Amino acid sequence: MLKPKRARARPIETPFIRVPPMETAAKALVYSVPVTGLTVWIYKGSRRAETYLYVPEENNFERVPGELLDAMGTLTFVMELEIDEQRRLARVDAKKVLESVSQTGYFLQLPPIEPEGDRRLQ
Repeated sequence: MLKPKRARARPIETPFIRVPPMETAAKALVYSVPVTGLTVWIYKGSRRAETYLYVPEENNFERVPGELLDAMGTLTFVMELEIDEQRRLARVDAKKVLESVSQTGYFLQLPPIEPEGDRRLQ
């Protein structure tokens, strides 16, 4: 008995546009559509207090520069969080997080800068 051949994904040709195969189209769509809401995974670094890395996929650091990963040290999972533009975050603007994650693949939250006058002697 003959098995039917599986059709290969081929681009759809039209007179006006060329539509890539579904796998490619889906990947392109992720980065071309404006992001209104996104689930991010947040990790903290071991080398600097209050430094957090937001990524769009759990344990996926492919788009994070190697130098940044080295500088952060060991990453520890903190939480998974659903973010949209109206979400209020403690130290960063949710819109900046969404834009950075959708464009670069990550967002780095650094600790707040203390004004000179607020340093207390211990």
